[in-house]
Amino acid sequence: MQLAGELSEKDLSKENRQKLAGILNTTCMLSGEVHTLINASDKVAERLVVAIEKKAPQEITYPEIQTTLL
Repeated sequence: MQLAGELSEKDLSKENRQKLAGILNTTCMLSGEVHTLINASDKVAERLVVAIEKKAPQEITYPEIQTTLL
């Protein structure tokens, strides 16, 4: 079942699917280091756990993404 606003796989061209998958390999800055978005998301999730355990939201770090890449 498809929800309103969702695209089915057949609605996306092969090129569009490849571009969407490739976005995760885009680089970003996280804590002064270059990471891929997929790697940075893992690190952000780890920091989120630490922030929750310590009850310290300042422990969360966010990646910096150049808008020219989007």
